[in-house]
Amino acid sequence: MKKTLMCATAAAAFASAGFVAHAEDGWYARADATYGFSGQFDHDPADCDVVGTMGGTSDADETIGFDLGLGYGFDNGFRLEGVGGYGDDDLSVPAASYNGAPSGAVPATAGNLQTMELMLNGIYDFNREGEIQPYVGLGLGVLRANAKANNLVFTNGTDVSAANGFSDSDTGFAYQGLLGLGYKVSDQLTLDLGYRYKVAEGLDFGGVHGGPNYDADYEAHLATVGMRFAFGAPPPPPPPPPPPPTTTTDAPEVVCSSLNQEFVVYFEWDRADLTSQAAAVIDQAVANINGEAGCAPNTVSIAGHTDTSGASAYNQRLSQRRADIVASALASRGIDSSIITEEAKGETDLAKATRDGVREPLNRRSEVVITVQ
Repeated sequence: MKKTLMCATAAAAFASAGFVAHAEDGWYARADATYGFSGQFDHDPADCDVVGTMGGTSDADETIGFDLGLGYGFDNGFRLEGVGGYGDDDLSVPAASYNGAPSGAVPATAGNLQTMELMLNGIYDFNREGEIQPYVGLGLGVLRANAKANNLVFTNGTDVSAANGFSDSDTGFAYQGLLGLGYKVSDQLTLDLGYRYKVAEGLDFGGVHGGPNYDADYEAHLATVGMRFAFGAPPPPPPPPPPPPTTTTDAPEVVCSSLNQEFVVYFEWDRADLTSQAAAVIDQAVANINGEAGCAPNTVSIAGHTDTSGASAYNQRLSQRRADIVASALASRGIDSSIITEEAKGETDLAKATRDGVREPLNRRSEVVITVQ
C-alpha cells in the first residue's frame, strides 16, 4: 500500500517473505493443484487527483490453479526445480473512489485476475530415509498478471463499460516460499502436501479511457496437493543364482549331505508373497534334492526378515508371514511339513546394516537351510 494510502492520508508498512518445493536422487517431475485461500491485489493510482480514481485493495481469496515442474535431487538433500504455474480468480474490488465520479458513471464493482509464472526453486528435504519427508525452500522468477478492476461504470441501454480502473497485463519479478510434507507412496512416487506464500511487486497497468496508470503488488497464500515422480529408481537386486545341479554321469556314490541346500528368498517392500524369481529359486533347490535317489530332506529351517521401514511390531508379524509362505511353498513341492521349523526375526539381524526407516531390498528376505540324509 503506497499511493492509495497517501491519497487517503494514512500510512502503513508492507512486509513480505518467501520460501519453495521435492526427494530422491536424480531427475523428477511434479504436478500440483493449487488453491489460494487468502490473497491481495494492492493497486495504487499514479495520480490521485483524477476524478473517479479507484482506490483501495482488492481481495483475491479463492484462486484456483495448477503447476507443472521438472527438477533434480542431489544426494545431500537439496533439490533444484523449474516450475510453471497458472492461477485464476475473481477480484473483490472495493467501492472507494476519489474526487467523485465522472458524469454519467454509476457504482458497480468488477474484477478478475489471471497469473502465469515461471519459478526456479531451491528446496531442502529433511528425514530423507523416512516415509514422511518435511521440506522448506525458496523460489525466484517472473509472474505475468492479466488483471481487470473497476468500481464505476457507464451504461447505455444494455451496454456497460468501465468508467475507471484498469484492464491490462504486465510482467514483474516474483518470489515465493513453500513449507510442506512429502509422503513416499513408493520408491518412485511421492505425495506432496504444502503451503506457499507468493509475492509479485512493481506491476504496472494502464488505466481505462486514458485514465491514470496503476501500480500493483500481488501476494497470495496457497495450499497445494500434488505428486512427484522420480525417474530411473533402481530396481531391486536380483536373487542369487540357485545352486548348480549335481551330475550323475559316471559319478562316484553321492553322499547325501553334499545335497544340503542354503538359499535366500527375497520379497518386495511390505509384501509376503513369492515373486516368480523367488519361486524359481525354491523349485531349483527342491529339484537338486529330488534328483538323487536314496536321499531325502532331514531338517528344514526358515528365518523370516524385514528391513527397518515400518514399526518393529508390524515387521515382526511381516517376517513371520514371509517364513510361512516359504514353508507352504516347500510343503507344496513335497517337503514333509513336520521337519520344517520357522523363526520370525523382524528387523533384527540385517543382511545390510541401515538406519531405522530405510527400505533396503537385501533385508527383505527369508533364509532357508535344508539338511539332507
